[in-house]
Amino acid sequence: MINRKYIVAEIFFMVTLLSLPTAALSSNPKDQHNIVIPLNGWSSQKVISRAIGNILKKKNYRVSYYSISSKNQWGALARGTVHFQIEVWPNSTDNQFNKMLKLEKVIAAGEHSAMSIEDWWYPDYVEKLCPGLPDWRALNKCSKLFSDNNTDRGVYYSGPWDYNDSDLIRGLHLKFNIKRLKNSEQLWTILHQAEKEKRAIMMFNWSPNWTDARIPGNFVKFPDYDSQCESDISWGYSKNFANDCENPRNGHLHKAVWPKLKTNYPCVMRLIKRVNLTNLMIAEAAALVDVDKFTEDKAANLWLDKFSEDVLLWSNFTCKSWS
Repeated sequence: MINRKYIVAEIFFMVTLLSLPTAALSSNPKDQHNIVIPLNGWSSQKVISRAIGNILKKKNYRVSYYSISSKNQWGALARGTVHFQIEVWPNSTDNQFNKMLKLEKVIAAGEHSAMSIEDWWYPDYVEKLCPGLPDWRALNKCSKLFSDNNTDRGVYYSGPWDYNDSDLIRGLHLKFNIKRLKNSEQLWTILHQAEKEKRAIMMFNWSPNWTDARIPGNFVKFPDYDSQCESDISWGYSKNFANDCENPRNGHLHKAVWPKLKTNYPCVMRLIKRVNLTNLMIAEAAALVDVDKFTEDKAANLWLDKFSEDVLLWSNFTCKSWS
């Protein structure tokens, strides 16, 4: 998960790329049935990755999983430490993904039908508490509603992700402070409590996500995105800060693979290219864990059952290496 506003320092990026350890999980090019799949920090990616792993296990592949952050996975993909990433989000990872494509360290394996949004979000019922939403100009009129200590400054809950929200707050003169949580699980805990009490909450969220299926809500409508918003301080509402606009919307999710996957694992490559996730598929994958509280393994099996017709279309083809 996670952006045109996710800026990774060049030095850090290259150090990560060059120094990521691979000894423990390096794939053996001579072993045509050993697949390693990365698990990132959000539920839909982990559930669907395990589901794809189960498909491969039925084809007699040995499958293992490697927990790694979305920003640290690129060196692993370049080296073949992990073999494919099924859920590359356009906003949160485009910077690294495009960089690696240009360096020919990873290759693209197509897009999903799913369209993404990553931005400020609130449950539907909040609009009755704060008339004027989703227009961003309503936020300051209602900022006290979103406060956690009865001040005039509201709280915007986010996770350990940098979308340059500080610039957005300063640029649009929003009376909000950012409260960063350690992970998405803490974010959902706060959301569930607020929803139970029908209390105003403003938080980072993304779509497709489990909330699409279980807690209807809306994204705040900030000034329209333009590439100049990121690079030209004089552009837009603020003349002192960049990033004073919404995140890009309606971007397709991508698939990325190790450059040697097609040669070493041609049938796996064909499968990954055929997989096509919809918003509903991703939302349900997340909901099975974050709402229904199934384990990732159980959720993966339930997900495969729910979308069995699609899974059959993806996996029902003849390939030499299928055993």
